[in-house]
Formats: sequence, C-alpha cells, structure tokens
Amino acid sequence: MQTAGEFNPKRETKYRHIPQDEPLWVLCDFGNKDVKAMIHANFGEEIWFPNYLCYLGSDEYAAQQTSYRNRPAEYEQSALFSRNGQGVIVGDLAINLSNAEQRKGAFKYGEYIRDMFSATMLHLYPEGHKKVNLVVTHPAKLPDTEMEALRSSFEGRFDLETVDGRKVTYIVKNVVMIEEPIAAFQTYALTINGTSHTKRELKLTPGMAFAICDVGGYISHLALGRINSKGGVEIAAVNLEPIEFGIHHVVRSFETIARNKIPQLSKQTSLPIERVTEALKTDTYRIRRDPLNVEEIVNEAFKPLLTSLRSVYENPPFREGVGLDGVILTAGGNALAAEYLTDKLFGSGFAFPAEDDAEQMRFCAIRGASKGLIPFLAQLQYRKEAKRA
Repeated sequence: MQTAGEFNPKRETKYRHIPQDEPLWVLCDFGNKDVKAMIHANFGEEIWFPNYLCYLGSDEYAAQQTSYRNRPAEYEQSALFSRNGQGVIVGDLAINLSNAEQRKGAFKYGEYIRDMFSATMLHLYPEGHKKVNLVVTHPAKLPDTEMEALRSSFEGRFDLETVDGRKVTYIVKNVVMIEEPIAAFQTYALTINGTSHTKRELKLTPGMAFAICDVGGYISHLALGRINSKGGVEIAAVNLEPIEFGIHHVVRSFETIARNKIPQLSKQTSLPIERVTEALKTDTYRIRRDPLNVEEIVNEAFKPLLTSLRSVYENPPFREGVGLDGVILTAGGNALAAEYLTDKLFGSGFAFPAEDDAEQMRFCAIRGASKGLIPFLAQLQYRKEAKRA
C-alpha cells in the first residue's frame, strides 16, 4: 500500500508491536476514491490506496496466488486474501480487472467496506489483533441510518487467510465515529501530542467561527465550524449536497485542454502527472526543458470547482467570510488547490492549509483524529454520562 509520497511510495509500514491484551487503536478514512489509515500516534507511517476491489472465483484466486509466488513485488501495492472462503483483491492490481468495483457513498457499506477494512489491516498490522478499536471519519451531518449502517459494517470478527496461507484474525471491539471536518481541523489546531498549536497563524479562542474547505478527489464540501466554550470544535453547518467537483476533475480537465490547445501535446494520450501538478501550482508546463506559460489553461481547469465553491461561499452561512475568523483548507485535493483557491476566492492571510507539509494533506482527517483522540473520547464519555443523569 502506498504511504505519504504518491510518486515515490514507501513499500513497508513500520509499526510498534502491541500485545493482544492491549487495545490497538486504528484510524481510517474510507473515501470515495481511496482509503487512508494509520495506527494511532504512528505519524509518518500513514498509508493510502485506491479503493478498487474485485471478488475472485476459486480458479481466479488460485491463478493470482501463483502469480504472487512468481512476482511478489507486483503485489506490494495491493492486498490479496480470502475471507469466509471468498477470494478478494484490493488496490492497484484490482483496477484493470473486468469486474472491479469502486463504490461510493452508502453503497460502500456492508461486505464491501469490511473487505476494504481487511485489506487495510493486513498492511497496517499484518500479524492480527484481538482488541481493535477503530476510529472512522465520516462526512458531516451524515443521517443516523447511514451512521449506524457504517458503524455496524466494522463490528465483530474478521477471519482472513493471506495469499501465502497465513491465518489472521482481527476482532473489532469498539467503533468510534468522528465528523471529517472536525477531525481535519484538529490537525491544524493541535500539535502531535494533542496540545494547542500556539504557533499557528490563526489563533483559536472560544466563540470563533471559521469555514472548513474540503477538496477531495471527486467531491468537495464547505463546513462552518465554531470553537465552543470548552475549546472544542463543533460543526454548525455544512452544504449537505456535496459539490460534485474535486481535484481529479481539475487534473483531467487540464490534460484535455492542454492537449487541445498546445500543438506539441496534441498526440499525447496522457500527460505525466508530475508535470500536470507542477503546472497547476506554477502556471508553467515544461515541454522538454522549455517552460510554457499555461495560466489560461489552469484557470479553465479550475473554473468548475472554483465557481461551485464560490456559489456556496458567497451565500449564508458563509457570506464571503463576513463574520468568520478564517478558512481552513483540508483534504488531499488542497495539496494542489490551496494556493489557487486562496488567491482566487478566500484571500491571502485569511485561508490556511491544515498541514504544513502538502504531502500530508490527504491524511489530515486521520492525523487530526489521532491528535485529538483522547479529548474526543473524554467528550464522548461526558455526553454519555450527561444523558444518563
């Protein structure tokens, strides 16, 4: 599974052995495009992988096992295993299979997401564990029925057989749900040990209000957050209908427009992703060694996303930032979009990326959930006790 660097992935995840009688805390973000996950407090060892899955017949699974034995390196970015007698392949190698699935929204729940979780655990903690506590980030204001369907998808026992014949078991003891905007904001507000981040540009005090701009791969959201009297983050409002544009659409749009407008690129079936991302950040595309100004193409590629975000941001409750104290830019899409959206929409000095390192932006929800895990659990316990009283 791929770790932080998309173009230079690290092949192994280092982890600390946790005895079977101690809880293993795992944080996961099951997105519409990919899965992000980490072991609690294991910063720098976050993983991600495309959430393509393919169910295999017995002959297909046997063929994949043979292929694995002959070429194991090809499987480093995928997970091949059997659960309840059903062969499953998840990740890069599933993408090109004819019956591959990539489900979105509520269609992910149930067996599909249980297999995504199984693949995640085989890479995060391959030896198995009997006391897994799972923290799952989810979209803001998710309906109660979907919350329960998502939560119940992870409960119970996972008995797996790995591609090399090992029997591995994971037992999920607890599932904790946290809204993605809250989790993502916490990675901005807190240091790694969970204390307040006093060196941030936006000083946070009770009563402050801010927008959280989440740009994902395929969809984006704007949420309104407030700092409550205890210093915690609450989501006051969110555009419940997601913006149907993400950074994936920006990248693909740039490729299409560039091939149509730049003669030297007209015969290219695809463009190197490194050069596209460089162009989106710098307004310059390198052809051989010659830099070419592509500002107009960049503006065209960003236009649908920018227009959609602006239509939400200009209206209540955001009102173009009037009454807000700032904008926090979150999710992996903002690794590319942050500077552009700051310049064209939010304004310099008013919008701030959630992570200092752009490479970590895709992980900001799980990193923030890990940083704020202890106070968040204490808050949940306080709410339970208040209900009983």
